[in-house]
Parts: sequence; C-alpha cells; structure tokens
Amino acid sequence: NNFRSSNIWYSYQNEIEILKLTPNYGYKSMAGTSVFIHGRNFWNSTDLKCTFGSTSVPAMFLSPKIVSCKSPLYNSTRTAESLAVSVSYYGDDYVRSWKDFHYFDLPQIESIEPVLGFSIVVMGRGFHNTLQIKCKLGQALVQARVINATTMTCKIPYHVHGGVDVRIYDQYTKYLLPYEGNS
Repeated sequence: NNFRSSNIWYSYQNEIEILKLTPNYGYKSMAGTSVFIHGRNFWNSTDLKCTFGSTSVPAMFLSPKIVSCKSPLYNSTRTAESLAVSVSYYGDDYVRSWKDFHYFDLPQIESIEPVLGFSIVVMGRGFHNTLQIKCKLGQALVQARVINATTMTCKIPYHVHGGVDVRIYDQYTKYLLPYEGNS
C-alpha cells in the first residue's frame, strides 16, 4: 500500500457574472469615478481588483451582488475611450464576464434659455444619452432629456414667481458643469 494522505483544502466558487456598471462612464479629465459593479457570485477577498482594459485598481467587496472601485485616469496615449471592465482575484485570475466603461470629454454649457415658462433648453457640446445629467433649478433637481450632442432640455418644476439659479449636475460623478452665463 503506497498511498499517502494529504490535507489539501479545495473551495469551489460559482462563476462570477457581471450584469452592469453604475455608472458606465467617467470623464477623461477626472480620475476616480466611483463605479459599482453589479453581478452575481462575488466573494470577499483582500486581493479583489477591478481591471479597466489593462489597468487594475483596488476593489471593495460590498455584497455577493456588488463590488465597487474607482476608475483610473484616462491616458490618451494608451487608453481607449471604451474599456472592458472585469473583476479579478489573486492577481490574474480574471473572470470571463465583463462590461464596457466609457470615457467622455466633459460636457460644455454654452447657453441656457427658458421656453414658454415650462422648460429650459441647454445648448453646448458633449451631451450623451448615457450621462445622468440633472438640472438643478433652485433647490429642485430634475432629469435632463438629451436631444442630441449639443442640446438638452429640462422641465421647470413649480416654484414661487421670480428668478431661480440654474445649474447642470451629473448625478453619478457628482460633477457640477460650469456655466458662466446668465441664468
């Protein structure tokens, strides 16, 4: 009888599936967009990483269905505008499931004009349907509707008669788009 016994532990983990990224974009000039990766079968590990293309960043386990990480800085010499995002454990143990993350130029606001007292039209450039842009009218936050790359509209909520401060806000990146005109 030439058999030896051994105490080797083996743990099977279900395959990870990435369902979506929230948000699935960031701005080229801003690193560190907090990205929540929604999926199935995540497990807690000190070696958990998110990989954006070929750049790995530390990740945080939140639950078996959510992992978070921060997007790396966009580098035009080596970074594509859309990158596959995956999750890895132990360095290079990559998951076969991924979703795309997009880098955009910061939107630019050129003018804000009221339309018949019911909505405002925001003119500029760099607007995308994937952006979670809101119009902040006084204290009210309303969803913007992107018409095309240069135009979006926002409905004006009811408010007391008089002027109101207008700002454009990205809900996910928490970025307040600059606008120096009269609003």
